[in-house]
Amino acid sequence: STGYVFETDFTFLAENWVDEDMPLSYKFVYMVGYESDGGAETPVADRQLSASYDCLLPQGLSAHNYTLTAKAYVHDTYSAYAYASDTVRVLPVEYSTAQLANVSAALTKEALESGDPEASMQIMGATHKSLSGDSASGFRRRQLL
Repeated sequence: STGYVFETDFTFLAENWVDEDMPLSYKFVYMVGYESDGGAETPVADRQLSASYDCLLPQGLSAHNYTLTAKAYVHDTYSAYAYASDTVRVLPVEYSTAQLANVSAALTKEALESGDPEASMQIMGATHKSLSGDSASGFRRRQLL
């Protein structure tokens, strides 16, 4: 699927998994780029009993066609696990710095007031990625002389 940073809620869904060692728990993560790139996984929430989770995702890199890899880990009661993955495209939205600050502040306030600390962390991650743009290493600083 395809969506836009700050504007699209993405749903992680891990239905129809079975195991003789119930209950199952779920951990949802994303990676910037493709799984074969071997990038770091970023969790979107703590491990949970629900097989679905709605979240905001940061924009991908233009070099990867704005692609993120979403992964669902399914754990049994003994913490043995398997996972499934899929790709999504998260396109950037053009904001001025002031607009980005306002959108980020409003969404963070809404998340905190609703009692969802994971959502506030997702918003901060998306904000950071929007500020750093296509820089794979994050925000670049310039020395002024």
